[in-house]
Amino acid sequence: MKKTLLTFLFLTCAACGLRAADNMTILTVDMGVVYSGYYRVQRAEKKFEAVLETANKDIRGMMDEGLAIVDSLKELENKLNNPAITDDARENTLEEARGLAQKIQQKELEINQFRQDTEQKIVQRRQTMVEYYIGKIREVVSDVAQQRDADLVLNAAGPLLVYSKNQYDITDEVLEVLNKDQGKASDDDMN
Repeated sequence: MKKTLLTFLFLTCAACGLRAADNMTILTVDMGVVYSGYYRVQRAEKKFEAVLETANKDIRGMMDEGLAIVDSLKELENKLNNPAITDDARENTLEEARGLAQKIQQKELEINQFRQDTEQKIVQRRQTMVEYYIGKIREVVSDVAQQRDADLVLNAAGPLLVYSKNQYDITDEVLEVLNKDQGKASDDDMN
């Protein structure tokens, strides 16, 4: 009797749930397509690439400085290998070589520290940028979903979605809303 009652309750709840699911409106959006198709993201990515190029240029400049010190050290080593060098000149050259070797170590530390700091700042900046634009995109997805009276919006690129009809995909609609003001002077970019 108890099993029959529990089975009946379970089946009744399942049937009610299925009826509610029939009335549910589910839409999909490909967040990856929207993110990469949003003109403000594209513009921010270009700015970000410029920042990366500047950082790489700075690192290359520091490495060139270090290589110049290494070249100077090699010149001193060549002087030390000259059999005609006097003892005083040898001692002065050795002292100068030690100083250059120390400068090389300092330059290596400087380059490594600069690289670590720069990478950390770049990662943080990228994360901030992605979070900002994903937030903007979610707002528009929410607006479009409300306009379409949706109960649920799934990411079409996500691992949980196996199939959906194209009529439920709002990717293009979201992109249209996001990009409608492209080219206007009053863009409110993150930067």
